Amino acid sequence: MKTRVILIALLGFTALLQAQRQDDVWLFGYDYNNNPLSEGIRFTFGDSLVIVSEQRPMTIWNSYASICDSAGSLILYTNGCYIDNADGTTVENSEGLNPGLLYDLFCEEGSAYTLSQNTIIVQDLGNSDLYHLFHFPLVEGAQGDVYKNLLHTLVDMSASGGQGAIVYKNQIAVNDSLHPDGLHAVRHANGRDWWLVAGKYHSNIYHKLLITPWGITNSQQSIGNVAIDGFAFGELVFSPDGSRLARFNPKDDLQIFDFDRCTGDLSNAKYISIHDDVDTYSHSGLSWSADSRYLYIGELLRLIQFDTWAADLAASMLIVEEAEPPVCFLSGTIGYMELGPDGMIYSRPLNGQNCMHRIKHPERGGTACEFEQNYYQLEYPYANMPHFPN
Repeated sequence: MKTRVILIALLGFTALLQAQRQDDVWLFGYDYNNNPLSEGIRFTFGDSLVIVSEQRPMTIWNSYASICDSAGSLILYTNGCYIDNADGTTVENSEGLNPGLLYDLFCEEGSAYTLSQNTIIVQDLGNSDLYHLFHFPLVEGAQGDVYKNLLHTLVDMSASGGQGAIVYKNQIAVNDSLHPDGLHAVRHANGRDWWLVAGKYHSNIYHKLLITPWGITNSQQSIGNVAIDGFAFGELVFSPDGSRLARFNPKDDLQIFDFDRCTGDLSNAKYISIHDDVDTYSHSGLSWSADSRYLYIGELLRLIQFDTWAADLAASMLIVEEAEPPVCFLSGTIGYMELGPDGMIYSRPLNGQNCMHRIKHPERGGTACEFEQNYYQLEYPYANMPHFPN
């Protein structure tokens, strides 16, 4: 009986994933020799993954977010400097996102923002034409360069004849310094609102935004270990069922919390220390399997798996595979990760390159997950990995 209940729940969850489809299009790009058109790659999910090479006006580097409608058609996307709609037309008044150091260095020169995991897009569930962008910039501060303030930009896609226009941009949602291992959003238990969580710089404080049709409120919670290294880049990711939040970077290691989608409370903090030579590096990836059981860490030189249903989480740690020598240029690493609509996990090597890894069966333990390094060898190099809300 218990097995049957779990099966029914999983089938319902799969149907929900298929119904949303707001992450069906992934765009990758690169500024190659400052061409007026950027070489790009498009992943389109659906019944099966279709990959095409294309040129588009927007250059995409590390910073990237996009959203589709419920049918899987692209609505808008951003490179951290400005926003384009599906046909490549710039959304009115969207230039000037993330003002500060990196904007001046890259966006003003016609390139793209170079900060990973700093942007996420959610649709307003009270008005389907409105889209909320949350993003944080790197700016110059009195004590050095800092990731300062979580900014909020609102887009109305019904404006300008359906081409889209900015309602407001760069409005401060959180007036604080943030940690560069990112931010993530999950649907509220009421099915209408959103929770967004971001970690404070050099702290164990988490900012928790509640996004409703009537406005945005911010609360804070101190829990778990302090993120000691302010320049360690990783990922902050909700489990697909929204019941847990995981955070990893190679210097502060792994933390997992329970999450209450009604109240927004984090609880039951667990810390897993991972000691190795990779502690000297600063970038890493993190992703859950679609059934919210297995947690994967792309720790630069190896792929690690945890079984979060195990009685002893630390003891469940398994090194699935070591990084292989490069097949594509600079591809001999395992970096940022994202769970795809097809239930597979996709991972890019650390630097700009032409290869991409995938985990074919993330819901299986050990090597049965089938980690396939350099599985995709693409026509153009790229430097970003998508980051979608749950």
